Amino acid sequence: MSSVDKSISQVEFEEHRLDTFMKESFPHYLGAIFVATPFYAFILHTSAIDNAYLIWFSFDLIFLITTLVVYYIFFKKNELITLKIAVIPIVYFSFFIALSPWLFLNTDQSIYYFTLLVMQLALIANTAYVFSYYLKLIAILLGVPLTSLMIKISYSNIEDGLMLQIGICMTALSAFAFYSHISKKLLETISLQLENVQSRIEAEQANQSKTKFLAAASHDIRQPLQAVIFFLETLKSRNREPEDDVIYQRLQSSVDNISALLNDLLDISKLDADSVNSKNEHFSLVKLCERLLNDIHPFVEKKSLSIDKNIDESYVYADEILLERVLKNLLSNAVRYTDRGTISIYAKKQSNKVLIQVKDTGIGIPENEQQSVFDEFHQLHNPERDSNNGLGLGLAIVKRLCDFQHWTLSLSSDSSGSCFSIEVPLGYEDQVIKKTQPVSTGKLESIRALIIDDDEAICHSLVALFENWGSEVKAFDSAMAAEDYLLTHTEWRPNLLISDYRLREHKTGAQAAQQIHNVLNEKIPVLIITGDTDPARIKEAKASGFTVIHKPIKPVTIRTFIVQRCKHLIR
Repeated sequence: MSSVDKSISQVEFEEHRLDTFMKESFPHYLGAIFVATPFYAFILHTSAIDNAYLIWFSFDLIFLITTLVVYYIFFKKNELITLKIAVIPIVYFSFFIALSPWLFLNTDQSIYYFTLLVMQLALIANTAYVFSYYLKLIAILLGVPLTSLMIKISYSNIEDGLMLQIGICMTALSAFAFYSHISKKLLETISLQLENVQSRIEAEQANQSKTKFLAAASHDIRQPLQAVIFFLETLKSRNREPEDDVIYQRLQSSVDNISALLNDLLDISKLDADSVNSKNEHFSLVKLCERLLNDIHPFVEKKSLSIDKNIDESYVYADEILLERVLKNLLSNAVRYTDRGTISIYAKKQSNKVLIQVKDTGIGIPENEQQSVFDEFHQLHNPERDSNNGLGLGLAIVKRLCDFQHWTLSLSSDSSGSCFSIEVPLGYEDQVIKKTQPVSTGKLESIRALIIDDDEAICHSLVALFENWGSEVKAFDSAMAAEDYLLTHTEWRPNLLISDYRLREHKTGAQAAQQIHNVLNEKIPVLIITGDTDPARIKEAKASGFTVIHKPIKPVTIRTFIVQRCKHLIR
């Protein structure tokens, strides 16, 4: 198999070759049965023998039945199809067409012989391309009908019979040489198709390996980081030394930076898993932008930059969380790559859209990089891979979220700075739904929390956190251990369950929650926290039906959940 790449197995090549041949030849068989053979009979009926029609269409019917049987095996019982079975229709067809001189040339007029020759060559030319997947079939398709015609000419008394036979031989040899070349090209095409498939599979496997590695690494980092966050919150609340506030602030800043990096990975994983939900609503763009500008103000002030804003009193109809994520990434990116000048955000109505623009006076993006900046892990001007500049996922998340929400995203940039523009649907003030923010301060003495997590540090940190809130709390490393405690201490009944999603022995937090509900014989609020970023795990956790949040999380997130779900217990 010289024309086939050695990395592709002979079996794989032949299977693909046969499959392609069968699929492409079927329409040609139908054309021959319902168009070509009736056309033969119509054109040559004046020179036909007696009963030629009956014989001809009887063979045509057998050809139809034979073809249908072979293709029934191919489509319904594909494992039974072999090359010997697959070629039955074309071999039959070749001998069928070979009958035509004996049925329709009951004459010595050379015009009929030339007519039949032209018809046979036209039919062969129309079908030979697809049969060139197997060169032997071309030999049969050319050889059998044309040999039959030459024999018929030998038994006739037509003028220039010898010249016609020579012409047939020359035509057959030329056609065979041409279709030999076609056959070689077709086999090369099959080889390239298989190589492309193989390359795509390898690329998908590499991407899956990357996803699994990032998921595993992210999960392993999130676990201790989550414990640090809980412990830090507990220590801050106990701090009585004002001079230590600066240390706590710097420690909190470092933790927040790590959390931001991990959240970028989580966002990409959610997009890969198609588990991003959107809930469009009408809300004030002014309030959102003011909140975002307040968030970046310390960083802008640190670099002595100025902020310019010009935002119409407009409302948009979009998912507020997703739009906030997009604008936050764009503003953070603008601050990161601007050393002097201004960070600007503009918004104005345009028909039924609102155009939002984030501009900077930074280093700009070269024209040849303006597409690739939206690729994952792609960064400009950061050869040292400084973690303060992120992972190179910010703009990739922006692009994918805009595509997900069908928001138009565009970029213009030169040496004087960059401008990112987004068009989102226009909203209306009278359709804004007023929201009440739950109070997340004060003690939670009425809460009896049950913690299930196989990470000892997270268990200890959550226990310290809940005890600091004044709650009763019990922590266990498995649902079985929690069940044993509840069965032997019937006087203590939890009214809140917090569980990690991935537990020991391949158990999940959803299974643990169901187990605890069965023990208690009632359902209590369940919060599942997870450090997984594997797309399959994200989908699985989301399908559990319980509230799932991703590590690292801030204590206020847990308090908000408690206030929302356990409001009847909070005094």
